[in-house]
Amino acid sequence: MVLLYYATVLALTAVTTATGYPDQATCPTPLSAQRDGTTPVGLCPTDFDVLGGTLYPVHESKRAPTGIAVDRDANIYYTYARNSEPQDWTLTKATSFTEEEPWPSAEWQNCAPDQNASTCFVNVQNLVLDDFGLFWVIDSGVPYGASRPLDGGPKVISFNISTGKAVRTYVVPSNLFYAKLQLNDLRINNSIGTGGFAFCTDDTKYGSITTIDLDTGDVARHLYNSTFTSPDPGFMTFYNGEVIRNWNKSTASPIQSGSNGIALAGGNVHWSVKSSYRWYFVSQEVLARKDVTDAEIIQKIQIPGMMPSQTAGYTADDHGRLYISIDNQNAIAYVDTSQSQVDRTINGVPGGGSGPVPTANYMALLATSVRSALIQHADTLCILDGWLYFDTNQQGLGPWSQYGNVDRRVGPFRSYKLTREEGAMLRLFAPPVCGRCASKTLRPPSAIAADLRQLRLRKHDLNTRAPAARRPQSLSSHATPSYILQRSQSTAFEPLKPPSPASLGRPGHAKQYRRTRKWLRRLVRTSIVVAIVLGVDTYAYDQCLTRCLKTFYTGLVVALDYKINFRPDPWIGDSVADVHARSASRVFELLRSNGGLYLKIGQAIAMQSAILPPEFQKMFARMFDDATQNEWKEVQQVVREDFGGRSVEEVFGVSFDGDPAKGIMERTARASASVAQVHWARLQDGSEVAIKIQKREIARQVVWDLWAFKVVTRIYTWWFDLPLYHLVPYISDRLMLETDFQNEAKNSEKMRQHIQNEPRLRDRVYIPRVYHELSSKRVMTAEWIEGIRLWDKEGITGSWHGGWRKGSPGSGGRQLPPPPRSVAESVPTNRPNDEKLKPVRDEWRGPGKNGGLGLSLRPVMQTMVDLFSAQMFLWGLVHCDPHPGNIFIRRLPNGKPELVLIDHGLYIQVSPKLRREYALFWRSLMTFDNATINRITKEEWGINAPEIFASATLMSPYQGGNKQVMRELQSMSKKEQRERQFEMQQKMRQGVREILANQDKFPQELIFIGRNLRIVQGNNQFLGSPVNRVKITGTWASRALVENQEASATDRWKEYGRHLLFRLALSTTDLVFYWSKVRQWVGWGKGMDDDIEESMRKMASGMGVELQHGVFEG
Repeated sequence: MVLLYYATVLALTAVTTATGYPDQATCPTPLSAQRDGTTPVGLCPTDFDVLGGTLYPVHESKRAPTGIAVDRDANIYYTYARNSEPQDWTLTKATSFTEEEPWPSAEWQNCAPDQNASTCFVNVQNLVLDDFGLFWVIDSGVPYGASRPLDGGPKVISFNISTGKAVRTYVVPSNLFYAKLQLNDLRINNSIGTGGFAFCTDDTKYGSITTIDLDTGDVARHLYNSTFTSPDPGFMTFYNGEVIRNWNKSTASPIQSGSNGIALAGGNVHWSVKSSYRWYFVSQEVLARKDVTDAEIIQKIQIPGMMPSQTAGYTADDHGRLYISIDNQNAIAYVDTSQSQVDRTINGVPGGGSGPVPTANYMALLATSVRSALIQHADTLCILDGWLYFDTNQQGLGPWSQYGNVDRRVGPFRSYKLTREEGAMLRLFAPPVCGRCASKTLRPPSAIAADLRQLRLRKHDLNTRAPAARRPQSLSSHATPSYILQRSQSTAFEPLKPPSPASLGRPGHAKQYRRTRKWLRRLVRTSIVVAIVLGVDTYAYDQCLTRCLKTFYTGLVVALDYKINFRPDPWIGDSVADVHARSASRVFELLRSNGGLYLKIGQAIAMQSAILPPEFQKMFARMFDDATQNEWKEVQQVVREDFGGRSVEEVFGVSFDGDPAKGIMERTARASASVAQVHWARLQDGSEVAIKIQKREIARQVVWDLWAFKVVTRIYTWWFDLPLYHLVPYISDRLMLETDFQNEAKNSEKMRQHIQNEPRLRDRVYIPRVYHELSSKRVMTAEWIEGIRLWDKEGITGSWHGGWRKGSPGSGGRQLPPPPRSVAESVPTNRPNDEKLKPVRDEWRGPGKNGGLGLSLRPVMQTMVDLFSAQMFLWGLVHCDPHPGNIFIRRLPNGKPELVLIDHGLYIQVSPKLRREYALFWRSLMTFDNATINRITKEEWGINAPEIFASATLMSPYQGGNKQVMRELQSMSKKEQRERQFEMQQKMRQGVREILANQDKFPQELIFIGRNLRIVQGNNQFLGSPVNRVKITGTWASRALVENQEASATDRWKEYGRHLLFRLALSTTDLVFYWSKVRQWVGWGKGMDDDIEESMRKMASGMGVELQHGVFEG
């Protein structure tokens, strides 16, 4: 491949010379001195070579631009951000190849001291031309040297190009600033809604996507501080082969920039997270919805894959081709998002493809358009009349990225253009664009240029020798050896005699030739075997072997990294935190790329994220369970395999041809997770159901995945001396049961029966009914639930418009009402791929569809804590995945809330003995009964660190005990931070050993109970801590000891007396809770769970551990 690469470069050089472009002989002056703007770049020795396209310089700027735009008259405009350096002008127009002037006028460039910030430029980041010929300018509103925007500063302004007059200004209200806001880039779509929409990115460390309704002026900020907009922790990137960081003189920190580049293509909004290799897109219609929530947006987000580099510049043409700057490789790439573009049938030629390209194919279509060391950080891209324009600003050489804040940028800063179709052949010979390239040290451009010039010299040498080979053949012109000439003159007409032995000289060793053919045959055979194995693994075993090999490779790299660098002064990196960041990123990418059960394993690891370093805490808090759908034919195959060869129509009694006597079913899933996807259907009797169908590859992958998980954990247990492996069989069994839908159906029925038998919860909690006759090991059919997800606070508390003494659809277990006849007749039942067949029941939201259930959050959260406390202490059947997506809220006719619990796959069964011990443990925690805590934890559970386990259970610092942990912290307070962090993490490892000291005694059920407690705490905190969670849980624990039917009457009376004393003791927690509520009401603080989190964070910070908010959310 290397030989092919250099041979192609030589061929291109030959073609260039043949076409008359300047070479060393005809290029006496540097190209940078030429000003005609027509000579292609990269052909003179003074410039770097250009691979792929042909670069045409269009302008040279004296300062480093951050944005570029071109109007229809080919005038070029630039923005100069005031983020890291002051600028006299922040928006200019090029008047010649080297000169610029302020635009639209000098008065706009700076705000007067008393001027309204919405009427002047504060810090312009970028600009873009829309379909109507208006220029749109985005201003972050953050002055140079400031950290927050000015009121009225963050804005988007439209300008008339010909007059330079502002048409309309859209100001981001200050209530959307949150912790920080830095508007960065924008794109305009005039065809959405009445007046169009603007989509903007925010590149702070929190990140967000801001939308502006250009008709009403409404501004919404989405995905703030989410996985999809915020940077990777400890992210490291490269620039010209060097690692770059954010430097403050001699102190370095990771560069943390969130959502950055943005483009509109194929009806979607594409954006990148700059301090990462991640790239996302979502439908523009979804973002433009007025009532859309972040949870709904996250469900619709598509993930094409990891980019090969950090990216900044994004743009798209009219045909759906997306252009992206590949910063680490000095290149610009493109990917086609429409199938017609891939098939080259842009104008609708018959036989061509149509529709969007499947998300999974994006990275396979990613191709390099142009690559050159001249492309020194292409910050912004734009398109006009078939030309792709971009600026360069050498951002990685700026003072903020250099040690000692030395400015290594060298002006002038060039902008270029190239044709959109040029450079496509680079896909055939350029070094491959791969996701791993950015993690290695790249060769500096000077070395690359030297290699290419050396190749050019070799080619020049070959050309100079070529004429001699074409001269006429003659004896006199040959350089004939003298001994042959002499022999011919002296021995004419004599037979040729062999030379004498004496004339041959000293004998030498025979030359040994390598058996290249043998090794070539071996290489061919090995390649054939590898290809066959990979083919069989891919098509017969769903990549099980490949997934295992990736697991072993990542596990080995992470283990070696820790073995070598886990020390106060690591060999690689500045501190142990860098080791954690690298390892967290590697493990996270392994789980994400393998998908399936690996996401479940990641969630199981995240259960214990509180004992992991902060880099792992944040990374594993991002584990989400979302995946692409399987094709319909695979769904049909699963149903046939599980129901004795019967089809979907036969099993569920549905028709896809519009038969009115049968039910209907949607072929497009309503939700898709890592293990299964859910389809809506209406059966023949009118019942609406949710059909959960396991993805076909899971059954084969699960055994291999769990085996690889066990192998890696076994090695880590031995290598790092941590007692982890004994937990693996129990966790693996739970994960295996989660893929058995018959087990989920049994859990659902058990919980449904418990609820019916408990009068305190009977009318407050609902479990959907399961259709066992339509369920199997990989298919489960259950009652369809209409309700509001727990994360939709506005939907829960919004005004009720459904009428007096009426409940929301399906509340109380009533059958969902049929849709009105007009709605039913308007839905075509024979086109399930094109239409959503499920009727929309949102009349209770009111005419404007902005209403809600009209409920208070307090009874909602009270019901939730009551339910899971009863599971732990009364029934011993615990739901271990109660995140907001598995909880629906409905309104009963009496105006009270009803909680609906779904997804019953992950349950644990707690024995009566452990149930009583855990209830007694909780009551002892509330009353500081240290003797009982020590007896239960040490004697019964084999835990040698009662205080640590008590704090982990309460998720707040335990105030009882001997304060040994705090004394150890004080003893280390005088040590340096790096040494203290390393020593405390060593002590944390020892703490894990002490908690899991006695593997035979430790109740493994506590792992999953702890997950339940953390998620419930996070739910309460998300809703504003409306209830005293700790008090409610403790009360149920004490009440369970009183209601223990296995205890004698005497013991029950004793427990009743202790319960009364316990309730008296809980009055103190009431005082704490209500004081917390008063502080929250007057604005002095947050909720009780937020106060608990803050105290935990303060305690942990002294231990060298930074607890993240995600830890408390489970």
